[in-house]
Amino acid sequence: MEIHARIMSLKVRAARSAELSFAGAGIVESIGPQCTLGAKILTYSPRANLYSRLSEIETDTSGKPTGRLVFGSERIRSELLPRALMVLNSESQATELDEAILARQNEYLSQYCHINEMEQEFKDTYKAKLEKLNLLQGLIDQHYSEIEGAYQKETGSIDDPAHPPTMRPTTIATVKLAAVGTTESGQIQDFDGDGLPGHGIYYTHKINQSARPALLTTRGEWEAYSDSNPIPKLVSQQMTSIVQSDHIAHPRVENHMRHERLGLDILDEILAERSFAKRIPHLSRIWENELKAIDLSVRKLQLAYIDTFLCSPIDGLLTAVYKQAGESTRSTDPVARVEDQTRFILSGQIQCGSAIIVGQKVKVKTTRAFGTHDSPSPELNGKVILTRGLDGDVGKWTVAFDVEANSALPIDYSFEPNPAYTTITIG
Repeated sequence: MEIHARIMSLKVRAARSAELSFAGAGIVESIGPQCTLGAKILTYSPRANLYSRLSEIETDTSGKPTGRLVFGSERIRSELLPRALMVLNSESQATELDEAILARQNEYLSQYCHINEMEQEFKDTYKAKLEKLNLLQGLIDQHYSEIEGAYQKETGSIDDPAHPPTMRPTTIATVKLAAVGTTESGQIQDFDGDGLPGHGIYYTHKINQSARPALLTTRGEWEAYSDSNPIPKLVSQQMTSIVQSDHIAHPRVENHMRHERLGLDILDEILAERSFAKRIPHLSRIWENELKAIDLSVRKLQLAYIDTFLCSPIDGLLTAVYKQAGESTRSTDPVARVEDQTRFILSGQIQCGSAIIVGQKVKVKTTRAFGTHDSPSPELNGKVILTRGLDGDVGKWTVAFDVEANSALPIDYSFEPNPAYTTITIG
């Protein structure tokens, strides 16, 4: 059953439209040649056409992987630039992406391309290392036991040791140096020291006009030095150093302390190696996961760089451009609008005494659309896609109709509400 309705207001909209904006803020670097008002825009989806290829690996002439991802900044730019409406200035993102790709290749060449060989080497090396640690642990215990055994031959114990803590003794070291001079007639041999035998330094020097006998020390006393032999005699020097320490020593307890400390250190190493042993059966999987984690980090940078190229998600006409090259934009700022005008949406309010149901057929016919005798009189056919009653107004409805597009009517065209010009039939 057909229902006749009367227009209160009804306007033509594009069935689909997109207010385009960038994912992030930036400066518009360039406008694509197709970004002109009225241009027919074709959809391009990086998700459908590019995302699945981002993990492609470069190969050399023999077909062997080089570890370098193909889609760096240059490759991505060459893919997207011909299809982009606008491009943001993104040199820093490009540099960061290329740096990450090089780092990924370095990691691959230095480790991950040798996973199979390295897994076996780790297994072999682990066994040898653990054997050496166990041997070292035995030597530490042996070293302790032999020193302790030496102490046990004497009376005393740890609680009452035979060697109690003592002050370390004073150390006296005497060094005899090479000859430094001679004594001759007319020279004096003097002594620089504390008067003890063997302490200090002898030296000679010339005397004045009146010669006096040289002096030397013996038994801590000064005596006249005389020598009837005029042949020069060699004079040597010796130096004595005295070192005294106030450190308290307890050799037996120190032996126990060293043993416990070495034992703790070796146990830490053994524990670390045994913990690593749990990973050995899964090394291949662990390394594969690590490489995938690196690839995911690179992928984030690839996606961020892709987002600096603006492509249309729908086919349609470019009906608005809001930004030009050199202007800044935020992620919430629309920069262009694309409208799909292959179908129309008629939206507004109508007056109807019967219920309107979504899915019902609808026919809208207007006479002399632009008010002149030669104006077109298009007829649009479609269906109801939205209906809602107006609050407080019985028989009045907010509606939306999906209808076939008609080139005679432009977007935003408002129908004449006078039933003499526009009629609506539902059902």
